[in-house]
Amino acid sequence: MDFFSDILPLIGAMIAIIAILYLTYLASKFVSKKYSQTSSGGSIQIVERMGLAQDKMLVIARVDGEYLLLGVANNSISILKELKDYEPPKNESQENFSINSFVDAFKKVSTKK
Repeated sequence: MDFFSDILPLIGAMIAIIAILYLTYLASKFVSKKYSQTSSGGSIQIVERMGLAQDKMLVIARVDGEYLLLGVANNSISILKELKDYEPPKNESQENFSINSFVDAFKKVSTKK
């Protein structure tokens, strides 16, 4: 009996921790899906974005058919580069949003000078 009375609280605590981790995972998935949705406006569209710090991110935007790499900070937005050879990911839903495609595109652009 002492063995079970010592183990049951431990098992309960482990289940609670696993449940909290799972709920945190679901919340982060919900938030990332909300912020990674492609904005579809008239002639401006956010194609991809990647957070670098709390208030800094890189954004690939399509403006009148041209792709731009933008640096977004707390109080400013800067055009870093015009992406002439950029092709957005094909047949990739926002649920399967891949940062790897963004990083690959950034590496490809940053090596061309």
